[in-house]
Amino acid sequence: ILVKDALGIPVKFFTHNSKELAAFKPEPGILFCDFSPPAERAQEFVDAGAYVLDHHRTAKPVVELFGDRGVFADEQAEPGVCGAVLAYRHVWLPLMDKKPATCSASSIRFAENFARLAGIRDTYQRHSPDWDEACAQAEVLRFFPFSHWEKLIDGGGPADDSVFSNTAAWGLNLRLVSVLLGRHKNAVQRVLQGAERITQGSHKFCVFQGGGLTTDAMEAVPEDVEAVIAFDYDSEKLRLSMRSRATSSFDC
Repeated sequence: ILVKDALGIPVKFFTHNSKELAAFKPEPGILFCDFSPPAERAQEFVDAGAYVLDHHRTAKPVVELFGDRGVFADEQAEPGVCGAVLAYRHVWLPLMDKKPATCSASSIRFAENFARLAGIRDTYQRHSPDWDEACAQAEVLRFFPFSHWEKLIDGGGPADDSVFSNTAAWGLNLRLVSVLLGRHKNAVQRVLQGAERITQGSHKFCVFQGGGLTTDAMEAVPEDVEAVIAFDYDSEKLRLSMRSRATSSFDC
């Protein structure tokens, strides 16, 4: 949303290790946000003149290959930093700050908070006093397809205006949020009720179907469970997602 709002360029979503990502052709000016090109193909995108913004620690070596066209943010040094925060700092704000006629101070504050809340939820800062608000924003963003947000951006006003200028359009419908959060919580409980408990050596795991619920399920399982393993199917592959506790001896 932040990249689309600032640059007006098409946004494409990828799944790691997918055929689409493997076939993605390097071109000048491509911006990777919140993920990096595959390590084995990174030099192709460096040579083509691409950019990358990432906060995942495993991506640091790839990001460093891009020199001043790469920005890596360390979650350990700065808890709460995520792709949205990087997009705000390095794409949205530098561009919108030059358009005072169409991007007000209130719009900038709203966009900054929008990115901050995304970071709180994305990096699971449960201790934050804004955790509930961050969860509410995340549920609303997930509820609508990206095409909904694209239309809001494209139809928000003049070509150089920001979608955040109309902050009323972003007001959270509390009834909707309440329903969405309740539905999400129920979904976590449902998958855990049907989960399998397995022990491998000294480690205890919880296995269930529902890849989009991995992190929340990890928070809901008993303390003796060291990691959760979620799976889903598509037409070609079995997809797995894992999460372990920060205090666990098992590092997934």
